[in-house]
Amino acid sequence: MRNMDLMDAARLVENSYKGSSHLPPIRLDISEGHVQAFLLTDNTLVIPGSNELVDYTKSNLVTGRQKISWNSMGKAAGNAIWHKGFAGHASTIANKLGSLRPTFIVGHSLGAAAAQILGCVYGVPAIGFASPMPRRGKTRLTHEGLVLNVVRNDDTVCRMPPKH
Repeated sequence: MRNMDLMDAARLVENSYKGSSHLPPIRLDISEGHVQAFLLTDNTLVIPGSNELVDYTKSNLVTGRQKISWNSMGKAAGNAIWHKGFAGHASTIANKLGSLRPTFIVGHSLGAAAAQILGCVYGVPAIGFASPMPRRGKTRLTHEGLVLNVVRNDDTVCRMPPKH
């Protein structure tokens, strides 16, 4: 299993907001609608968070839950009920990756929600900084133990969406 220094992961996510020229060499630059992500040549997937108003209207504030059959995408993570907006964001990234597989995933905020989902989908280590809660349920998912969330207790994003 691949490892990554926590500060290196934080720097990657921070630099992702500045654009591809501020990252190590990139294998695939994903820009689909409001979804951005970068697959580096070492197969690290870097997913920045919300940086435009459209991110809130198309992902963060989308209500409802969505069951996605990841198996139909050739991925083994089982089916779970995800926040509809976060699942859509992660699904767009997975579709753009096609047959490419990340070996490590890092993300911030909205990108951290996608990192949690995709870490479980691909069964690879993932680090999310200031992640909202993309899933409800007490059943542990396969590969969930590969996901590390770094949160601050005083950050309201980490408690969103609120439990009903």
